[in-house]
Amino acid sequence: MNKNRKNEIMRITKIGIVAALYFILTVVIYPLSFGDIQIRFSEILLILCFFDKRYSYSLIIGCFCANLFSPMVLLDIVFGTIQTALACLLISYLRPLLVSLILCVGSMVIIGLELAFTMDMNLLWLYSLQVMIGEAIVLFALAYPLSFLIKKSSVLKNIIDLDKGIE
Repeated sequence: MNKNRKNEIMRITKIGIVAALYFILTVVIYPLSFGDIQIRFSEILLILCFFDKRYSYSLIIGCFCANLFSPMVLLDIVFGTIQTALACLLISYLRPLLVSLILCVGSMVIIGLELAFTMDMNLLWLYSLQVMIGEAIVLFALAYPLSFLIKKSSVLKNIIDLDKGIE
């Protein structure tokens, strides 16, 4: 097997591992990942898209698979996956702090509406606020600082580098 083929296999493997991590982090912490109060720790993995936008595939696939276990299966599969896809797209083109702000607002609107639609439209403001707070906790308190750690660590950068193959 030639070196290019091995590197492609390594790239696909890393993407698959991240998709599985998203799924596991979402489903294992089920009570926090779904419902009117959501703190999806799997969203921390969004920072990988700052380093390589090809990680978007991982996150979209992982989100889709995790949402199969949602109490609002069809709505979460559609709107949750669309929200993650939009997040990945934005991350590829904007600065981390701006993206974090946009993602908090985007989640507040998209997921807040989804929850209000299925539970109680009179509580739209509450669901939206709860979702935004959960997203802010993950993005600002965890993911944003972690992105600086990754930038400073050559070891971590080598691990997540999709073009770093087998030497």
